[in-house]
Amino acid sequence: MNKGQLISKAAEVLRQNKVQKIIPPQKFTFYISDEDGNQNSFTVKKNSRAILLNKSDVEVILDALLAVVEDAMKRGEPIELNGYGKLGMRHRVATTTTHPQTGKTVPVPEKYIPKFWSGEKLRKAALIYQQSLKETPAETVFESYFDEDEEACDDD
Repeated sequence: MNKGQLISKAAEVLRQNKVQKIIPPQKFTFYISDEDGNQNSFTVKKNSRAILLNKSDVEVILDALLAVVEDAMKRGEPIELNGYGKLGMRHRVATTTTHPQTGKTVPVPEKYIPKFWSGEKLRKAALIYQQSLKETPAETVFESYFDEDEEACDDD
């Protein structure tokens, strides 16, 4: 799924959940003068209203979210979304490897790489997808998965 498709899907979900943005009320001031030159001002205030978010609103939200994630990753800060997972940096130690064409040993320097650890909700979604391929009830997979490997959910 690319960024445009993600924005469309997110906008659709927000519309289905009736998420709205509030438009602040507008004020209009009218000045009325009488024959003697006296002025009176009248302020008319419209009621605030709410409208659904459109694709451009969702794009702005997504761009802001991605900017925050990128900034946190630049500082080495992990990002945790409860139930979904954790995005952080992993240190890869320096090592050596063999060049496939020349056969020479080549050093690989140490570096930090982005790493995603999935949470319980994503693991369950993967199990549902796996079961949809097999066309068997997903509940039996959940029970057997969590009975066999209790530690799989505890490593978040």
